Amino acid sequence: MKKLSLILLVFLAVPPAHAETAPYAGQDVREIKALSPERAEGLKAGAGLGYALAAELNGWPGPLHVLELADDLDLCKRTVSLTCRVLGMWDSVHYG
Repeated sequence: MKKLSLILLVFLAVPPAHAETAPYAGQDVREIKALSPERAEGLKAGAGLGYALAAELNGWPGPLHVLELADDLDLCKRTVSLTCRVLGMWDSVHYG
């Protein structure tokens, strides 16, 4: 019984090896828990998060990318205006 008690005491006294190296340690106190502060600021600024890669690789750029390339794409004023409206709708839905 003493041996079992000693083993149990040692087992409880030693913290788990992963306690200080938990991959998500500290992320629970972030404003947006799943995003680093830098990525959250980029999202708020309209920079996106890189999730549009699949769409872009299939020929479907997002509205911000279309506006950034408006001159290269030789877009008419109406197309630029409509794209701005789409981007504005995105902002109003996601940022209130």
